[in-house]
Amino acid sequence: KAVANPSGKVLLVEDNPLNQKVLGMFISKLGYEYDVASNGQMAVDMCKSTFYPFVLMDIYMPGMDGTEATEKIRENEINSDLRAKIIAITANESEESVKRCYDSGMDDYLVKPFTLETLKEKLV
Repeated sequence: KAVANPSGKVLLVEDNPLNQKVLGMFISKLGYEYDVASNGQMAVDMCKSTFYPFVLMDIYMPGMDGTEATEKIRENEINSDLRAKIIAITANESEESVKRCYDSGMDDYLVKPFTLETLKEKLV
């Protein structure tokens, strides 16, 4: 069931075009609008100009990875009252990987492949 009036947009940070499509479909099905950033630097820049209440952040990307991008987004939020909920998207559920996500300032994580239902639970 779609969300009645989701506030704001989701920023999907994902370098793989196929994953962008699949995850984009999930986000739309949940009733959210979304923008796509295809790398970490782009995500940081987009978060500077637009407040996204939710950021789905792929961890492994060429150039600036998800944890580094998250650290930069958090730095930019310091003087703001707004704080995005940043959710890692990772295929690696190891303790070390999860710890890196939280250490960088992420709020939660999703392990690929995940279901629409799981994503819905995170976007609250």
